[in-house]
Amino acid sequence: RLIYLGAVHSLPPAQHKRLVVDIGGGSTEFIIGRRVEPQLMESLFMGCVSYTLRFFPGGSIDRRRMREAQVAAAAEIQNIAHDYRRHGWREAVGSSGTARAIADLLELNRLNPGNVTGITREGLERLQTLLIK
Repeated sequence: RLIYLGAVHSLPPAQHKRLVVDIGGGSTEFIIGRRVEPQLMESLFMGCVSYTLRFFPGGSIDRRRMREAQVAAAAEIQNIAHDYRRHGWREAVGSSGTARAIADLLELNRLNPGNVTGITREGLERLQTLLIK
């Protein structure tokens, strides 16, 4: 609830539903809400530190390890995906330092298409390719 409230108070007011994603060290929170009211909240054990230790020991990133991390994350998200799709949202917002760091990496390295700010799928795919290299 507090993560959602903090995130929406830093954004322009909106009438539509928002999905707020907060990637922490040990877990990731997924919250759908409208205005200042959280409506659907889940916490999954898939944080940046826990996944780094589990899939990339010693900081070694390769294609196999990246795929294993993606499959594990997809399996976690699958547990909540149906309810979240059914509930729906119009805008997704990252509220963590991790999200800000990823956005900064994408923007500073011009990995997003057309100098778009924030996090894009294409930017993430380009970053993943560079990390594996």
